Amino acid sequence: MPSKNPPRPRPRITPAVTNLLRSMTPRVPCRAHRVTRPMGRPSSSPPPQGPRRRRAAPGVPAPRRRCRSSSLRSAPGREAARERGFATSSGGLLSCVARTGAHAGRSRSGGTYAQRRVGPFVDTGVPRCLLGSSQTTEPRGGRMISDAKTKFEGTALGAFRAGLRGEAYAPGEEGYDGARSAWNLAVHQEPALVVMAEDAADVLAAVRFARARGLGVGVMATGHGVGAACDGGVLINTSRMRGVSVDPGSRTARVEAGAKWSDVVPEIQKFGLAGLVGSTTDVGVVGYTMGGGFGWLGRRYGLNSGTMREAEVVTATGELIRASAHENADLFWGLKGGGGNFGIVTSLELDLYPLETVYGGNLFYGLERAREVLNLYREWAETLPDEMSTAVAFLNFPPIPELPEPLRGGSFVAVRGCYCGDSPEEGEDLLRPVREGLGEPVVDAFGVMPYAAMDSISMDPVDPIGACQSAEMLRDLTPEAVDALVEVAGAGSPLIMLEIRQLGGALSRVPGHLSPLGRGEARYSMNGVGAAFSPEMVRGVRAYLARLAEETRPHQTGETYVNFMEGDDASEERVRAAYPPEDWERLVALKDRYDGENLFRFNRNIAPSPARDGEAAPGAGRRG
Repeated sequence: MPSKNPPRPRPRITPAVTNLLRSMTPRVPCRAHRVTRPMGRPSSSPPPQGPRRRRAAPGVPAPRRRCRSSSLRSAPGREAARERGFATSSGGLLSCVARTGAHAGRSRSGGTYAQRRVGPFVDTGVPRCLLGSSQTTEPRGGRMISDAKTKFEGTALGAFRAGLRGEAYAPGEEGYDGARSAWNLAVHQEPALVVMAEDAADVLAAVRFARARGLGVGVMATGHGVGAACDGGVLINTSRMRGVSVDPGSRTARVEAGAKWSDVVPEIQKFGLAGLVGSTTDVGVVGYTMGGGFGWLGRRYGLNSGTMREAEVVTATGELIRASAHENADLFWGLKGGGGNFGIVTSLELDLYPLETVYGGNLFYGLERAREVLNLYREWAETLPDEMSTAVAFLNFPPIPELPEPLRGGSFVAVRGCYCGDSPEEGEDLLRPVREGLGEPVVDAFGVMPYAAMDSISMDPVDPIGACQSAEMLRDLTPEAVDALVEVAGAGSPLIMLEIRQLGGALSRVPGHLSPLGRGEARYSMNGVGAAFSPEMVRGVRAYLARLAEETRPHQTGETYVNFMEGDDASEERVRAAYPPEDWERLVALKDRYDGENLFRFNRNIAPSPARDGEAAPGAGRRG
């Protein structure tokens, strides 16, 4: 049905709104030259210069991106793996990507991240576990984790480094600070060793190295969602593994462990295809997917974990295996929302969907109208089809000159959403009850946009910031729930954002599939985020998030969402609350089978079953 009103042009101020949160940290040029290359073949470019000589990769022509078989299962890739002492199992592959000019020791500012931190985030250069003999840890069973500097002296570390295509950094070495730093500057981790992996073989070698020395293993691509700091363990940084390969015929893409959605979207859009991207394309695809992964297309298509066809995984026993619905099916089930507890995924094959244009954006209203906006939003959301995903958000904008006058330094409540039906223009008809019911907004930034521009809906920051967040699941937006939200999230809130996101549709729990969103009783997720650039700000934001949780407790389901947990918020109790009881029991059984010693424990951890004598699970509570 054609719209009665003419289409509204997109406001000229939309770019400023889109980049709003990016301005909350200093904007500086990125000095790392990043190149996304097809998987399975090394680059012909020379390796970056470093303190040690690296073996040059043989120069071979890059395959066509669209040909999945040639770039992903090539004989040269398997031969290179065998040369380095690794073998594939069950047809598994070792995808190798040679990165060009990615300097691990540099932050986006060109210096180390540690130089930008304040208060408790100032880097000492030496992990706490290395400051003296009193800092050593005795894990269950009495085996000592000794001083890592002493452990790594001699030939062991040198031999390990010589076998890598990437690099390994110990505390105090140039490159260590940048390699260990997360995107969230409030996360401070002090690993005994950081491995900058170039390919799956590097990941495999790092896991074996850590296992042989009784150290836990953490993995990080972008550092957006660090479940637990990798203190005293071996941190595997996969940010150089950025390979992307697209098969338009089967509508699939295969991505490596460090690829961001910003690497993937341009490649898949060449063929008019779309993946189930989250709120921002700046996050890593693999980590996002391991926690389920839901975004603005979720009510129509479901969780991104549901699009997984196949994964290549390095296990705790130091093997590289393939997992799919037909091979290691139990592991495949657990990977689709298990948060990386069962191994390190080095590549994923994902289903794609034909989509090039959506209708989305934000309507901004003054904060004083919050109760009116939320009440109308609740009634409107109940009428929407699955093709329309929506949210209502409380937003506090900083007083910076880059923002237009209507938004600068103000507090607002925004109705936001995305329509991904066959005709994007139909989204305007669906939005009409809000426009007519609430009248003229302060800013109307809804309109037809390319799929590739969907970052402008959530406006998440790109530059690293310090932040604290917490999430809960709400049964519904009853009038009482609205009153509680307006009371706690109104004037004076220190949060950058408090978003109430609509669930339902294809996000509802599917029997037989792992659900990282609880039992499916919640109709909305509630996610609060606050800037934390100093100890005082950290304390203030955490106190406010605790108050928010307490005030809304009568309206919560008691569940949460895996990907919205970080740091102290990712406690055992909170992680367990993200899964239905029957799924949790199955996940623990999988942990017992694939990682009974809890090697992979620096995450939103699912601990193995307790020992028969009733003691803590193996590896639980260890620093290293």
